Amino acid sequence: MSKINFLKIETIELILKPFGLRLLVLLSAVTLAACQTVEPTDAPVAKQSNEASWQLPTAPQTWRAVSRTATGVTGDITVTRDQIVFQNGASIQIKAVDQDLETGTTLYQVTSKTNPELLNGNLLCGQDPVNYVTFTQLGPKRAFDLSMTVYYYPEALRLKDLPLRDKTDLTRTLCAIYNYIS
Repeated sequence: MSKINFLKIETIELILKPFGLRLLVLLSAVTLAACQTVEPTDAPVAKQSNEASWQLPTAPQTWRAVSRTATGVTGDITVTRDQIVFQNGASIQIKAVDQDLETGTTLYQVTSKTNPELLNGNLLCGQDPVNYVTFTQLGPKRAFDLSMTVYYYPEALRLKDLPLRDKTDLTRTLCAIYNYIS
């Protein structure tokens, strides 16, 4: 490793150290999510045997809220193949539309055009309706096991479009990131 690369790594470590390992894991997950994607097809998303991949649930899976946003907004969630049920009983209907087997990220379109009121009167996506949700399963040995990212994006969205490039475009926004453990 060259001296310059070592200094860059050391500088990054000094910057991130106060924020802890959770930020580093989150940044790594976001970076990985921006990498290779599988092009969408009209065929249903198939299950994969790769343990790192998010498996479309065949039975309800309950995830415990672990991040500050998840504990304050969604609470624990239960995910099925076509629905997310939040701790207060509110729910949204979803449909898998794209999957990245490398990162274990699955993109779901929200088929029930709603922005449910959740814990403490909070909304899932600010004042905007929820159009898409991604789930990235990170696996054990991480600060959290599942990351759910919520988007307001009224047009067709695919994983290759993420992360959103234009941060000033208010018609297409990342609303929030929620983290869970199994």
